[in-house]
Amino acid sequence: LVSVFILNNSIDYTPELTLRLRNSIGNNAVWVRPNQEDLILPSVQYGKERIVKVPPVEAWNVGVIELK
Repeated sequence: LVSVFILNNSIDYTPELTLRLRNSIGNNAVWVRPNQEDLILPSVQYGKERIVKVPPVEAWNVGVIELK
């Protein structure tokens, strides 16, 4: 797994998300959004799984978690 695309297609924001990513590469999760600075996300490795916390996503916005 090298990336995860997140789309909030609602009229309200999404609260913080916790994702369980399996077989991801690298040790860093970077939150990439249009017209905003990249953000290093907190993550913890448990065996083959990485737990990543994503900040709230505004209505009709997108973001990509890049695993490096």
